[in-house]
Amino acid sequence: MNSLERARGTLATFLTGSLGRRLGLNLFVYSLVGLAAILLLLGTVIDHRFARLEQKEIDGHIERTKAMLDGFEQTALTRALDWAVWDESYDYLAAPSADYESGNLNISSMQNIEISGMSLVRFDGSFRKTIYFDIGSGKTDAGSATAFEQAITTPAFAKIMRYAKTKTGFVRVNDRTLVIAAAQIFRSDESGSPQGYLVMGKELKDADIAEALQLPAHIGVDGPKQLPQVTRTADRVLIFEPIEKIGGGTAAAIHFAVPRSLHQEGAHLLWMTMGGVGLLLTVMIVLLNWRLRAVLIRP
Repeated sequence: MNSLERARGTLATFLTGSLGRRLGLNLFVYSLVGLAAILLLLGTVIDHRFARLEQKEIDGHIERTKAMLDGFEQTALTRALDWAVWDESYDYLAAPSADYESGNLNISSMQNIEISGMSLVRFDGSFRKTIYFDIGSGKTDAGSATAFEQAITTPAFAKIMRYAKTKTGFVRVNDRTLVIAAAQIFRSDESGSPQGYLVMGKELKDADIAEALQLPAHIGVDGPKQLPQVTRTADRVLIFEPIEKIGGGTAAAIHFAVPRSLHQEGAHLLWMTMGGVGLLLTVMIVLLNWRLRAVLIRP
């Protein structure tokens, strides 16, 4: 108890001591409050500004991903039209022949146009011819051919192709995601009444995504069902971009991560600013206190 009383006495003596001591204490307290307010304001402004820049960067990555997927579709469509608007394909659909199949529906042709699967289908369902190759090994894949054909000959898809000259999108074939392009089959001069359609499909692999985005990325079935999902960690942003499937739903999702460089730069700038402002105010307080003592207390 005596120690507590002595401490209280010492504090009271300090607070009610000389004018210089009291002025210095008041100056210190007010300056500390001002410093805290300035740092809070600076922190809010800097954090908000860099958060907006980071969000803009994230939006840019999402837009690039959408543009990449659109580019895949357009490339597949260009190749599909080359085959669909062609006399030989038109004649083959009307009267299937072994010469057309041996000369065109083979691994060499598929490798040249970088296509995994192709199907020619009559609108009435009376004829379907589907091939599917593993482009890497050059071997046929009967199981995937069946699954591919089932995906692009559903009544809903066939109805779309009766009234649309072209259609692009994405499908899921077993554990693979394919970009597909379908086109009604015409003669080379675009004459004739189309009796069916041609569909080409290309498997999307991690390497395709990473090369297009120039980022480590992969494609998988896990991910958001509709809108892009963004998850922030301490040092990176994880982005999941869904790939919409023809007919509705999600075929897959693209996963990739980007470093939070802007966030880190913002935090670095904030700490530097806080340190600089704090040091400057401290120096100003010391100098002002010294001048008060010299001018007011020791005339």
